[in-house]
Amino acid sequence: MTKTQRGLAVFLFMAFVPVWACDIFMSEDNPLYWYTALFCSLGGFAASYAEGGLDGLRAFGRRTLRVAGSLRFIVIGYLIPLGLGLGWMALRAAGKLPSAFHPAFDAGFLTMLATAWITGPFAEEFGWRGYLQNTLLTRMSPFLTALVVALVWTAWHLPAFYDSVFSSLRSTLGFASHCLTLSLLLVWLVPRAGGSVWPAVFLHWSANTHGRLLEAAFPTIGGANLPGGASSAPFYLGAVLLFVAWQRRYYFRRTAPASAPREPLSA
Repeated sequence: MTKTQRGLAVFLFMAFVPVWACDIFMSEDNPLYWYTALFCSLGGFAASYAEGGLDGLRAFGRRTLRVAGSLRFIVIGYLIPLGLGLGWMALRAAGKLPSAFHPAFDAGFLTMLATAWITGPFAEEFGWRGYLQNTLLTRMSPFLTALVVALVWTAWHLPAFYDSVFSSLRSTLGFASHCLTLSLLLVWLVPRAGGSVWPAVFLHWSANTHGRLLEAAFPTIGGANLPGGASSAPFYLGAVLLFVAWQRRYYFRRTAPASAPREPLSA
C-alpha cells in the first residue's frame, strides 16, 4: 500500500464510519449528533499524518488554514449562492422583489447562522476539499475530480437523509445535482486560493443558509419563489455548467493543486 492509498483509506474510514454510526444509532435529539460531521474534517488531518507524518500534517495545516491571499475568494465563495438564489427569485417573481424587501433578522437567525457554519462547512470541508479534492486533482481533470467528490459526498449523506432527501428519485437527483454544483465551483475556487479551505467553508455555509437569509430579507415573496430543494437545483446546476463550458480549458485538463505532488496510487 502506497502512502496515498493509506491516506485515502484513513480519510474514508474517518469520514464515513463514525458519521454513519451516529446517523444510524444516535437520536437527533442528542446535541452531539450535529457535531459528528467534524470527523470528516478530522479525517483530512489524519490522512495527511498517515501519508507524511508530522511533516505531512504541518504541510496540510499550512495549506488549508492559510488566510493570506484567499480573502477575495472567500468573499466570492460566499456571494455565489446568494447570486444564484437571487437569479432564481428574479426568474420566478421579478416584479415582486422590490416590494417584498423587508429584512428581518433576529437573534435566533444569527444563532442558526453560527450553528450552520460549524456543523456543516467547517466540519466537512477540510476533508472534502482540503484532502480528497486535493488528492484527486493530482490524477484527474478538475471536472472528473468534482464528479467523484460529488458522488462520494452524496453517498456520505445517505443514512442522515434516507427517509427525506433520498425518499424519491426527484429529490435524490436534486440533492446529487446540488452536491455536483458545489463541487464544480469549489474545484475551481479552492486551487485559486492556494489550497486554502476557507473559500470552500464560506461557499458551503452560504449554500446551506442562503435560502433562509433570502426568506428573511424578502418575507412576503412566497415560499414557491424561494430557492432551495429539487425545484431550483436544475437552475443552479445549469448556471454552473455554463461556467464550466466557459472555463473548459481548466476543467477538462489535468492540473495539479497548490500542494506538493504526491506519489502515484500504484507502486
